[in-house]
Amino acid sequence: MSSLISILIIVLCVIGEAFFSGAEIAIVSVDRIHARHMAKTGHRSYRRVIDMLKKPEWILGTTLFGTNLCTVTSTTLAASQFYLWLGAIGIPISIIVMTFVDLIFAEIVPKSIFQQLSNQITPRIIFTLRLFMVIFFPLIWVFSKLAGLLAVIFGGVKLKEEHRFVSKEELKLLMKMKHDTGDVKPAERKMINRLLHFLETEASEIMVPLIDVAALSDKATIGEAFEVFVRTKHRRLPIYRDRIDKITGILNSFDILGENPGKSIKPFVRPAYYIPPGIRAAELLEKLQNNAKSMVIVVDEFGGAEGIITVEDILEEVVGDIDDEYDELERMYTIQEDGKIVINGRMPVDDFNDRFSLKIPEGDYETVSGFMINAMKRIPKVGEKVRLPDMDLVVTKATNRTILEITIQPVAPPGDPK
Repeated sequence: MSSLISILIIVLCVIGEAFFSGAEIAIVSVDRIHARHMAKTGHRSYRRVIDMLKKPEWILGTTLFGTNLCTVTSTTLAASQFYLWLGAIGIPISIIVMTFVDLIFAEIVPKSIFQQLSNQITPRIIFTLRLFMVIFFPLIWVFSKLAGLLAVIFGGVKLKEEHRFVSKEELKLLMKMKHDTGDVKPAERKMINRLLHFLETEASEIMVPLIDVAALSDKATIGEAFEVFVRTKHRRLPIYRDRIDKITGILNSFDILGENPGKSIKPFVRPAYYIPPGIRAAELLEKLQNNAKSMVIVVDEFGGAEGIITVEDILEEVVGDIDDEYDELERMYTIQEDGKIVINGRMPVDDFNDRFSLKIPEGDYETVSGFMINAMKRIPKVGEKVRLPDMDLVVTKATNRTILEITIQPVAPPGDPK
């Protein structure tokens, strides 16, 4: 074989290495959502891409086999040519030269280009890659079966061909990457982030606390129930026995329409559905659907009610606020004309810190009112305050059970006459 032919084959092998190594990274990096969309719109090349993605082990087998075949061929021919030109010293020189050539022109450069342009390149190379897959099929099949057998023997792991679902962690990483590149609209990103948070949310985080629940004694009459329905504008009311934390059922306003006002509500009370506070919101939604329930009672380990959850409370964790009878109509805070900020006592500490760039320390509480009660070791009265480094939290409205409204007052620096 002449030196010219050998050099030509070496160049072709380096190009082949570049193709196979680049194709591997391009297939792995291609935007699957974009590829599926293009396939549905009739692009045949993207259909081939989707088909290939269903068999990742065959893609890997083809690219690895092609890369190794080209590498062995090019290095062997290079060693032979350098030996003819330089003698024995040509062998180590050929190794150094081919290592440099392979690393730069067959690995780093093509992989960088193919990865950055994966969406454009993949549909253009997919036909060629499939052609090599057919050519290499017998050998790839043998090696695939052998690899599977060795995996079972040495690792006890069976290789699977089915597509693996994306994990929550991978989806979070994907969202961060898409946010950095601007590929995902803010509204879409917000919805996906809500969904990811929803999958980790527990019932205790979304329930309406018992202190904010309008409930009715099981000794009440239909007339009394109607008065509460009209006053609160609720469609459903929890029914309790003796104490409000002993909720026994749910009364629906539609069930007592046209009934005698003096009649007891007991025959119309539906059984309550109880759940523990630690149940996941996603699991709870499934239970509500399976049991045709629209309201559940959250109970502690002793059976006492802690709060209630409606279907709307669960759904708004994903889609945003949905006005139901237990949603607050007012905002969590207001800014007065004199610059003072008045907040709802139920405002979560995390939201408070984020909204006002302040840092209420973490503790055994979830709301700002809980923080003040924890700090004072009692229910504070109107006018009492808790001091933080740059501000005072002043109670402006309270009951004997909780704090309803808090005013934020800046603290003047030392020496400031104001």
